[in-house]
Amino acid sequence: MLKLTAIVHSAEPPASTLTLTFEQRQRSRSRVTLDDGRAAALMLVRGTVLRDGDCMRADDGAVVRVVAAPELVSMVRCADPLLLARACYHLGNRHIALQVAPGWLRYQQDPVLDELVRGLGLQPVSEPAPFEPEAGAYGHAHAPAARPDPAPPPRDHVEPHAVPGSYPALLSLLRLTSSALPIGSFAYSQGMEYAVERGWISDAATARAWIAGLLRHAQRYQDMPLFMRLYRAWAAGDAAGVQRWNARLLAARESRELRAEEYNVGTALARLLADLGIERARRQASLDAEVEGGGHLAMFALACVEWRIPLYDAGCGYLWSWCQNQVAAAVRLVPLGQTDGQRILQELIALIPSVAEDALAIEDDDIGFTAPGLALASARHEGQYTRLFLS
Repeated sequence: MLKLTAIVHSAEPPASTLTLTFEQRQRSRSRVTLDDGRAAALMLVRGTVLRDGDCMRADDGAVVRVVAAPELVSMVRCADPLLLARACYHLGNRHIALQVAPGWLRYQQDPVLDELVRGLGLQPVSEPAPFEPEAGAYGHAHAPAARPDPAPPPRDHVEPHAVPGSYPALLSLLRLTSSALPIGSFAYSQGMEYAVERGWISDAATARAWIAGLLRHAQRYQDMPLFMRLYRAWAAGDAAGVQRWNARLLAARESRELRAEEYNVGTALARLLADLGIERARRQASLDAEVEGGGHLAMFALACVEWRIPLYDAGCGYLWSWCQNQVAAAVRLVPLGQTDGQRILQELIALIPSVAEDALAIEDDDIGFTAPGLALASARHEGQYTRLFLS
């Protein structure tokens, strides 16, 4: 398999081309298929966003040119610069990717955004076209070149305050991942209590190994890929897809307690989101979460879609929330000091971005991971004599 490791400036004819959508061009680590049918792996500097026409050097020396794939976008044409600027302002205030040119703008097709644009007196037209949005608000097109550290600011320097309301998606993600969210996730240890009882986890090192192992494997190869498919299904209004991927997740929960946690926490989150005005959650709250697609992962994905939290950020947020709950359980059970807990979290934070990035590249047939220790611990926990946690 070819490895594409660097963006280069090259005048030589490309050996092949790689056609990608905008979402795919934001993934610096993923498995791809060149237009000539060969398999390749993107292994670029994290945070790299590919642009139409970029050239990459493969590990065999060949040059591959990036082509922006046509995708469904909303095109808005307007001869009035002021009206077009107003549309850009209102769309940009929602932190969406936006392509702007003289006399027109373009964004990824979204019925809610289309309605907003119509309310401004413009008429969006859906059509397939390459999408090349502005880079400023969504990260640099390429990783910046190495440069000397800038001089420190003066002692009396004060950073300007962010404009109120500039970060609604970030604040919504913080709200969703807060341990204070009233959905009962703090009541579950996911088998850790039995692992402590049996001596599998006895100190900070063994707690770190347990949690990091599940993060690197179970979360990377199972939960995260499924979360991303649930997110995309909600975003596309694909109710059957939500049910299908939720059923796949529940089938992978290997004990009664793990399944019960998934749909109990999911039902609590659905009710909370319904109370906050999310109509799709209102329907889920009245259904059987195990059957109809309302598990925790599915409802977390729905909240992220409704609050316009980008997919990668949403995945990192979910992983952070999971890690935080696991460390909190370890602090109580082993027990560990708060500083030990923070040291473990610090190491887990360093792993989260790569886990989320790798999950984006996993194909449907490659989803899945078996953790026998977790399954056994959760199953045996059901009959444990003394318990602090539900699982």
